[in-house]
Amino acid sequence: MDYNELNYRKMKTKIIKNTNKKLTNTFKEINEIIRLIIFECYKKCAFSTLPYFTDKYNSMRAINELNSGNCVSLSYFIKNKLKKYSINSYIIPATIPKIYQRTGYLHISHVAVAIPFDNKILLIDPAFYFFNPAIFYNNRDISDQVINNINIYTNDTTKIIANYSITDSKILFNKFQSIPKNTPTINCKFINDTYDNDIWNYYLREITNPDEAISTFFINRNYKFITTTRLRDDGYCEIDVYLKVIKNQNDPNYNILEVKQNNMVYFNDYISNLTNDNIKHINKLLKGYLKKDIRRYLFNKDQKLYLIND
Repeated sequence: MDYNELNYRKMKTKIIKNTNKKLTNTFKEINEIIRLIIFECYKKCAFSTLPYFTDKYNSMRAINELNSGNCVSLSYFIKNKLKKYSINSYIIPATIPKIYQRTGYLHISHVAVAIPFDNKILLIDPAFYFFNPAIFYNNRDISDQVINNINIYTNDTTKIIANYSITDSKILFNKFQSIPKNTPTINCKFINDTYDNDIWNYYLREITNPDEAISTFFINRNYKFITTTRLRDDGYCEIDVYLKVIKNQNDPNYNILEVKQNNMVYFNDYISNLTNDNIKHINKLLKGYLKKDIRRYLFNKDQKLYLIND
């Protein structure tokens, strides 16, 4: 695939309005609701590309029907759960740390969730496994915020430091993405020096077409995988099941399937070598995240390019 032609679409954003003015909850109650929803997300939801490839779902349908999807899906999960408490939230665009960047990604290649409340804005990122929100006051200086975080692929618990700023001019990243002047921005970096001062940004504007503008090139740059998580005794989460298809560019009959359970390799071989017992076991491991049978996702013919519609 030509990584310069990944079906890019123009990102659309608009100002976030505080529509939570009528809430009677205290700030402490709001914080506790968010914390419980975060834990529910990490317990029930999987980060996955499978529904986009085979089922041709968008992110909303993927999370509603299969409890899985990309960063857009996980953000919708948070947003939908907050709505049940009459709390409005907004999906916002973001850059990503260098450690997660890949060839073909546009500058803004991620989304998260912003929650305006009273004179504050709360930020939570379920796809990057935030365990507490960053909290900032509008138009007021405040000390840096610390976010508890985990890299589920290494089991390293980390801390992220976040600060608040406002863009002093329009930012034109590329012909598909721009951020207006005077946009509130949350800037993050890992406290751990191992990550070499890797900074990324969350722009506090609502992105109105996250699937079209973000999921589309993300899916066309990645391939089929799913990662489920479970909560640990210390309150963080870890990988439960990890499944990944390694694509053979010349012959799909020689695609490799890697499956890990409890961080132990269960299967790592050509897909054609799967036995009926393997299929049954994988279906059991991923029950609730698949439509019918894992074979639909392993043997279904792929399109050349995908467009994910919101």
